[in-house]
Amino acid sequence: MDKTPYGLHIVMEGLLNLTEMTQWQDDLGSLGEPKMFNLLVLLDLSNAQPLRATVKQAFQNGIDTLVELNLVRISIIYRSFSMYLQIKNQLIKVGVDQYRFFQTKMPAFGRVSREWLINGKLD
Repeated sequence: MDKTPYGLHIVMEGLLNLTEMTQWQDDLGSLGEPKMFNLLVLLDLSNAQPLRATVKQAFQNGIDTLVELNLVRISIIYRSFSMYLQIKNQLIKVGVDQYRFFQTKMPAFGRVSREWLINGKLD
């Protein structure tokens, strides 16, 4: 997880495990007091495998923490359709309404996903 001029850039790769999810939650918790800032997040899951049942709740807890930190907009880069469905359902569950998914097959998906994240629209 990196702090950037536009917000947070979170990259998750491979088969995610409970230890990694717990570390992610701890890292998020160390960012500061809830509602201190309007949070923009670029979540790069392009090299992550779909979530296993054992980590879904831990991932959801991380999304909950982002919401508590005042998540305004989240841009998600993904490769697999099952990952898309898993994450979309979790965002809907907590009431995040400013999200957009960018599949790695899209041209310039990295640039386009950052542009939407920062501006809230695509030109």
